[in-house]
Amino acid sequence: MPEDKFNFTPESLKIARADYKGVRTFAWEVKHVAFSNYALWAPITGDKVPEAYVDDKLEKLTAKPDIIRYTFGAAHAFNHYGQMVEYLRMNGIVPPASR
Repeated sequence: MPEDKFNFTPESLKIARADYKGVRTFAWEVKHVAFSNYALWAPITGDKVPEAYVDDKLEKLTAKPDIIRYTFGAAHAFNHYGQMVEYLRMNGIVPPASR
């Protein structure tokens, strides 16, 4: 997503009869996925969630470069997920998330 649209929500499209008031921005979705990964993996790896990324501090992450740096782990996993989806489809298998 380009930086000038990083805080996009469908609310800004003003679609008739659509209620997108208060939905998360694109940037917040990215931060949410990254924070969830930290929260899910920390108990397994024994790592602590970095203090800079705990709950209310996520609000302070607003610049695209900072958010992307924070979410590298999630992005890396998505790249491999995409590759695995292609391998499944090449074998005539519909991935579970697409069923």
